[in-house]
Amino acid sequence: MKKYFFLSALFGSAFLLFWVQFIIAKSLLPFLGGTPAVWNVCQSFFQVALLIGYAYAAWLGDRPKLRQQLLIHLAAIGAGCAIALARFPQLLAQLPMGSDRPIATLLLVLGSTILIPFCVLSATAPLLQRWVSQTRLSFSQNPYVLYAASNAGSLLGVLSYPSAIEPAFSLLGQRQAWLIAYVLEAIMIVACAAIVWRDRSYISTADQPVVQSNLSQSGEEFSGEKPSEITGDLPSASSTKQIGIEQIGESSPFTNDVDNADNADTHASIAPHWSVAIEQPTWRDRLQWALFAFLPASLSLGVTTYITTDLAAVPLFWAIPLSLYLLTYIVAFSNWRRAGQIYPWAVALLPVLVTPLVFWSRLDGAQNLWVMLPFHWVGFTLAAFICHQTLALIKPTVEHLTRFYWWLAIGGAAGGFFNAIIAPYLFPNTQEYPLVLILTLAATIGLGQLPKWSWIAVGLGLGVLLAGVNGKHFGDYWAAYLVAFSLLGTIAYALQLRKTKIITATFAIILMMQFSVGLRGEVVLTDRSFFGVNRVVIDRSRQVISLLHGTTLHGQQSLLPQRRDRPLTYFTETGPIGEFFEGFNQTPRDRVAVLGLGVGTLAAYAQPNQQWTFYEIDPDVKQIATNPQYFDFLSNAKGKVAVEIGDGRLKMQTLPDRSLDLAIMDAFSSDSIPVHLITREAIALYTQKLKPNGLILINITNRYLDLLPVVGATAQDLNLVAIHRWDVNVSEAERVIGKTPSHWVAIGRNQRDLAWLTSPIKSASTWQAVDSQPPNQLWTDNRSSLLSVMRSR
Repeated sequence: MKKYFFLSALFGSAFLLFWVQFIIAKSLLPFLGGTPAVWNVCQSFFQVALLIGYAYAAWLGDRPKLRQQLLIHLAAIGAGCAIALARFPQLLAQLPMGSDRPIATLLLVLGSTILIPFCVLSATAPLLQRWVSQTRLSFSQNPYVLYAASNAGSLLGVLSYPSAIEPAFSLLGQRQAWLIAYVLEAIMIVACAAIVWRDRSYISTADQPVVQSNLSQSGEEFSGEKPSEITGDLPSASSTKQIGIEQIGESSPFTNDVDNADNADTHASIAPHWSVAIEQPTWRDRLQWALFAFLPASLSLGVTTYITTDLAAVPLFWAIPLSLYLLTYIVAFSNWRRAGQIYPWAVALLPVLVTPLVFWSRLDGAQNLWVMLPFHWVGFTLAAFICHQTLALIKPTVEHLTRFYWWLAIGGAAGGFFNAIIAPYLFPNTQEYPLVLILTLAATIGLGQLPKWSWIAVGLGLGVLLAGVNGKHFGDYWAAYLVAFSLLGTIAYALQLRKTKIITATFAIILMMQFSVGLRGEVVLTDRSFFGVNRVVIDRSRQVISLLHGTTLHGQQSLLPQRRDRPLTYFTETGPIGEFFEGFNQTPRDRVAVLGLGVGTLAAYAQPNQQWTFYEIDPDVKQIATNPQYFDFLSNAKGKVAVEIGDGRLKMQTLPDRSLDLAIMDAFSSDSIPVHLITREAIALYTQKLKPNGLILINITNRYLDLLPVVGATAQDLNLVAIHRWDVNVSEAERVIGKTPSHWVAIGRNQRDLAWLTSPIKSASTWQAVDSQPPNQLWTDNRSSLLSVMRSR
């Protein structure tokens, strides 16, 4: 019965840790343009906070008296509760207006609000495991199995938030529920502390077995002699100090007779399914712990950024890599005997998956989403499993448990910091993902000898990268090369890699950094910022120049002089927007506000007597759109055009009421529309700024989300009238000249304001009234669910 208190406390603390991350990230997204980078920065902050919590646990675990440990941590729990109750409800009130320094803004708010309560929660897992080792409880000899319960709580937190918590509770309700759960968790930790005090074993650590089994044939923990059923001899206690990566590699089933097919089953059966607890960890051991935590942590964010930027900006795709990351942690530390048998096969298969992933991730062009996604997820899962299983195999004895987790936190925090803070300013695009894939392959190759077919895959991958090398920018990224080779050098030192493996990895990194194959055309500019990767691409065959944010086309202009001023893509004159302005400009209208700039295509519709203001959150997009070397819609506009940097909704708040004739919402983060720009509060704000006959125009074109019910429900709730036109049938001839399908919604205060779009006289018009929507489709700043609007295809 007592063990369930510990399991519940570990499970609950991990669940709360991940739940609060989602609450805070979603609360902060509206103030930073809804960009996915907010999630990466939050993740990096929480990994650093985890490191601080583990450092505190390591320091407290070294206190000689158990009573002292318990009293100090109980005081920390009380302080965490007090700060959470005082600061967490005022999370949004602490946000400064504007986003000139988005990363600093995020870190300031996070540090002043949730740092201390989060650190106290994060210290729970290592401390409880350390305390359990000093009791008479059944799992006191192998408390590492509790790590699986902790990661199970994390996994449930990841999966339950988008599927259950987010749809059911508002943000305010979530914050209140989290505070209640935090107090209950504190009570549970106090109960565990009481159990530890009553059941302490008084067994000195010197009397505990040095060598501990992690996985046995029966799946039960044991100590002492290794059962005869397990092939090979377990090293003696006197040699445990030397156990590490080299000894793991020697147990590989591929070490000998790799070409003998008859022995394949036998080889698989002697996989390393035990771990040796290191008695006196060296600095190289600690560095190995940090590295094998760094690699999967970096890959988790890297594959998420790559998929949501370069493949598809499908909301919630970030949850899948994070879930897989946690699942591999659970498997590695759960005493599942099959994990040890799978391990060497995973090491052998990794080159077969990683080498094509490195190549595919460097292609600049459209790829089949549903073919590529499984490859990236499987490759990441395999790499994460190998790293986590290696950690399970080289973990130390229980007296070093808290320090082991501290070094894991160092690696995880370094991985998050590298991807969220360093990579956006170091790499021109998402190169950190293939880089860490190469580094992971270099690290895991050092775990043992590989079969020939694994090396063939490596050779083929190098050959493909060599075929696409473009040496034009070889000297431009010296800082990126410096960091990449520093990471490789650290891995080589920690794992004592052979020179041939170091040379191979170095060659692969250089080829990857110089690889350039554009499937959309000639890439003339690649620019990366906090808000994503922008590329300017010239297609000579169609004579157009385009701006792409990830995989989403954000604007296009013809290179032909006679068509230079013609709006293309979603804004063509034969599409919904062209039809709208054909009638809109027939009456005197003088003030237009546009949320989202793109390449400034909409400025082609500006009239001489009109003042247009574009609001753009990404300064780099403004630089591209105002550069006549690429696009000149803004400079050639007939009306007065201005571009202001900042979040459109925040900027709109500063405008006088009843000052606008038209508000256009055309802001995207890749293909994912910022949620905070189409909530009830946002539409109400736009309406407040409109003149009596003013209109709202919203671009809801999207590959993965059906936003019409959301906009319709909002208009219905605000007693507004909404009509829409979905121009999906685009002929091949129209595609050739630059037209793309688009979906627009027009909103007015009454039917009369929109009559010129729906008039029966206009037989060619396809604008239709938005159907009545159920109240649950309404999105507010406190409640929204992307799952409810995901397209089924």
